[in-house]
Amino acid sequence: VWINSYKLVDPASPFGGMKMSGMGREMGFETMREYTQVKSVWVGYDFEPWRWPE
Repeated sequence: VWINSYKLVDPASPFGGMKMSGMGREMGFETMREYTQVKSVWVGYDFEPWRWPE
């Protein structure tokens, strides 16, 4: 039941699946880990453009 807001849920609340079929749960920390991957980003703070060595 919603009053003055439709489908307002806490992102930490599990949604969908039960027992072993809970692989497709949404809006939880495990889902965030499933859809993300770690990567490295290098950021240079030099004001001059980088040039190839001659």
